Amino acid sequence: MKFKVLLAGVILVACTGFVHADDDLFIYNIREKAMGGAGVASVTGPHSLNRNPAGLANSRFDIKFLKIGVGLGDEGISQFSKLTDFKDAKGSDKFDKALALSPSKFGLEFNSSPLLSFVNTGFGVGVFTGGQVLGEFYNGVNGPELNLKGGIDFTPVLGIGNKAQWFGKDVNWGLGVRYLSRSRVINSSTGETTFKKNVSDFSGNDPKIDVTYATASGIAFDTGLQIPNGEGMWGVALRNIGGDLKGDYKVTGNVKKDYSEKLPLDLRVGYATPLDFRAVPFVGGIVGKLDSAIDYRFASGAIFKNLYMGVEKKIIGDFLKVQMGLSQGYPTVGTSLDLILLKFNYAYSVEEKGNQIGDDPYPAHYAELSILF
Repeated sequence: MKFKVLLAGVILVACTGFVHADDDLFIYNIREKAMGGAGVASVTGPHSLNRNPAGLANSRFDIKFLKIGVGLGDEGISQFSKLTDFKDAKGSDKFDKALALSPSKFGLEFNSSPLLSFVNTGFGVGVFTGGQVLGEFYNGVNGPELNLKGGIDFTPVLGIGNKAQWFGKDVNWGLGVRYLSRSRVINSSTGETTFKKNVSDFSGNDPKIDVTYATASGIAFDTGLQIPNGEGMWGVALRNIGGDLKGDYKVTGNVKKDYSEKLPLDLRVGYATPLDFRAVPFVGGIVGKLDSAIDYRFASGAIFKNLYMGVEKKIIGDFLKVQMGLSQGYPTVGTSLDLILLKFNYAYSVEEKGNQIGDDPYPAHYAELSILF
């Protein structure tokens, strides 16, 4: 009972600290995306360093090098030929190609999660990097306009985790510290983190998109718990404690302006457990055993916008797995192929960029290839 009161108190205090903030890390776990974005209770290994450092207490010796992942927005794939035409067009033809793309959205992401990592039971260190560019063509007052936003993160992370007895309960705890260096698109005239290009910028003989970047860096701390519960596991993680990034951007010539942003304080509670359907008539032989996970993120918006859940099914042992889930109310799906020295992951996921479900969904396809030791 005392332990539950303590846990509820930690969550309540953390919730009072939520303020307006900028983007979370441009770094992600593709398998987690395929499972609807859930993982705070089930994560182990190097991804514990970015999701819940308590997972290090259950991690085994592991070295990873050069995981390479890319993500492409669903609409950008369908509009690929038009985007290529726009890129190659010259002069006034550039305007016509932009008009043909309005309205539409596109996105490109890259991810190396990790670039390099070393994990052993109770300890982990890794270097992660990732980036995202989101673009939108739309019909403005004077014709087609292009908005761009996004950035690149580079972050070394150090974490520790261990097992303990708290109020008679077995508990895995973890602490992590990251140094984050971020470059992001910025409008040097207004300081907004959206770059805008209007019709006049497309009409020259050799129009260029000269994007300005703000650079900022800082230190953030993560902490978390994983609490065994029979065959299942409860998890809670509080990320981006501190998370104040400071830097500058060029206005003109040698003139620079100060720039700052704050990583969003991220509190999640989750539960992971195996599910066994083998005794269920008709479907039991097909579904069999699944690994399941569900997370809830304490943030503004509707309940389902902050709910993440998914399952994973082993088709051929650890060699071939499939995942599916619901992320913020949207379906997700993915697969993992483990060839011992090489591993491939794929995911289709939707992220809600707006305040409510349906406001601004961003569906995307993700693929990742990694070298395992």
